[in-house]
Amino acid sequence: MKISLASWVLALLLSQSSLLSGQTSDTDAPVVAKQASAVRTASESVDSELERFQVEGVVTERRKYSFAVEENGQKYEVKVIPDTVIGLRMKKPWFDWESGVVVVDSTEVVSKSASKALEDSRKIVRKAIQLPAEKLFVISRFREKEQMELFFKTDDKRINFYLVTPFDPGQHMPTNEQPYISGALSVESDQSLRLNIGGNAIPVRLGFRDATMNGFSISQLVPERTRVLLSGYRGKLDKQITAQSIVFEPIHQR
Repeated sequence: MKISLASWVLALLLSQSSLLSGQTSDTDAPVVAKQASAVRTASESVDSELERFQVEGVVTERRKYSFAVEENGQKYEVKVIPDTVIGLRMKKPWFDWESGVVVVDSTEVVSKSASKALEDSRKIVRKAIQLPAEKLFVISRFREKEQMELFFKTDDKRINFYLVTPFDPGQHMPTNEQPYISGALSVESDQSLRLNIGGNAIPVRLGFRDATMNGFSISQLVPERTRVLLSGYRGKLDKQITAQSIVFEPIHQR
């Protein structure tokens, strides 16, 4: 997992405000912010004497409210609090709504002792992960005006650069000033999707690229099978990092 891409996913979780981008709506104010806002509030209240951390590594141990991460031979103890945002980086997501799972690519981890030939060969492993809730919402930002215009023109309304969340972000149709879309997902009997906005059920498809889903718990951080990128802080006398936001992805080893 390249740090730049992982950082992009982390930024998606932390900065819902950039997705919403100064929105106004005739619906209630969005509350996808419930977790992201809590993270920002916690961040603002962190004393300047605390040391901030960003750690990327493999989970090696997991307990009820904490876990251990190893990065380049260095081991870190991490504490999870109720306000910690835990999200899944979804690589090539395929949703099985009937079974309540999303199937994603698992990233391959090659041991240091592996041969060059083994390093050059790649084994694709798909991993099924249980959805965090039955009722889910989507928020997605259009990065270019052309993308938004194409969305309105075509019957095949594909959404990319999206976050799936159990926290209601409110309902919004994209505009030039506020180029994002958000609403509740509903699944038809044929497994097709509708995005419910302002009384309209809009047929949509979720893109088969990198995306994110939050609302998960520490139970998803399986030792030796999960890699994380986390952001948090630690006091001078603390042994553990307190995680504010965690992005995880499944891994498989050769």
